[in-house]
Amino acid sequence: MGDAKIDALVSTAIEVGVNFFDHADIYGQGKSEEVFASSLSRLEIPRDAVILQSKCGICDGYYDSSAKHIRHSTEGILKRLDTDYIDVLLIHRPDALMDIQEVAQAIHQLKKEGKVLHFGVSNMNSYQMQLLTSALDTPIVTNQIQLGLGQPHLIEQSMRVGMAPHDGVSTPRSSTVPGDEIVNYCQLNHVTLQPWSPLGVGFFEGCVINHPQYATLNQSLKRMGEEKGSTPEAIAIAWLLRHPAAMQPIVGTTNAQRLISLSQAAEITLSRKEWYELYRGAGCSLP
Repeated sequence: MGDAKIDALVSTAIEVGVNFFDHADIYGQGKSEEVFASSLSRLEIPRDAVILQSKCGICDGYYDSSAKHIRHSTEGILKRLDTDYIDVLLIHRPDALMDIQEVAQAIHQLKKEGKVLHFGVSNMNSYQMQLLTSALDTPIVTNQIQLGLGQPHLIEQSMRVGMAPHDGVSTPRSSTVPGDEIVNYCQLNHVTLQPWSPLGVGFFEGCVINHPQYATLNQSLKRMGEEKGSTPEAIAIAWLLRHPAAMQPIVGTTNAQRLISLSQAAEITLSRKEWYELYRGAGCSLP
């Protein structure tokens, strides 16, 4: 994208009320953060008008949650975003070699220096979050996970407690798998869930909108969109917003018009009947 299109996308986001921007040190190998910062500068958008989140920990062929890497990555993020502080810093993926004391040490120092205001995680289950929390002197404020009508298993698992998995569009793991109550855990501990790829199917297997495997779901999305003067995309995001966990979907698009459409989700309220119609349309069954 050229500068003009990037500026149009960022300014559109601000105009429709989107002021939270999610980044990661690996997106575009850091280039995404640089071009975003340049756009804020050209548009003369003040730093305090936006909330900036970024993630670290994914390297080439391995994960690194060491204190040294967290600090080094954070310094790079600050430089690329041209800012003195990050509102939220996330550990991007669970690291099998994670030393919770090292993570706690790094976050404590970064917060003390004012370089990171809040700390969160991404793709972690409830046990991993509890383990990390045991060493931290600051709360985990968010967990970014894959969730949406094309990947609803985390919600479905909480509905099928003690029941075996079933074959369908969505094939959840057994409810005995550690971490499968992550939605309830985050509600209980005041952790904001951030669904990533909220319109995605599986792990980067396309978009749920007009996906041939989700014909019934798309019929419902289209009808509800027409009834509410909106779009199927907005209805799909509204489905997440209707959940009492007060989720914060992370939408990724380079299309300004789609961004406008997606932003309409905040003004849409689905009834219980409508919510469950979409839930079943996604391939989930009621026990």
